[in-house]
Amino acid sequence: MENEARIKVFEEMIDLANKYCPLCGEENKCMTGSTEEGGCWCTKPSFPNEIFELLPVESLRKHCICLQCLNKFKEEMEKREGSKASAKISGKVCG
Repeated sequence: MENEARIKVFEEMIDLANKYCPLCGEENKCMTGSTEEGGCWCTKPSFPNEIFELLPVESLRKHCICLQCLNKFKEEMEKREGSKASAKISGKVCG
């Protein structure tokens, strides 16, 4: 019985840890596995592979990135890609 209680506490700790974004530490509002209609918001948008390079190894495939961090990352990617395109058009060399 004691082992069962320890396992339950450990599982609750994991669930709690998975509620927070590994990039900003805020609640990620993930509902993956939820039985609610529509499931989680995170199943709809695409996640650029580069965002996963920012995660600590121990968080990969374990902790969900929040929508705010996803949107911020995508905006920064668009700005960088826009700057590279502008530099190519103007003939400047990107650094």
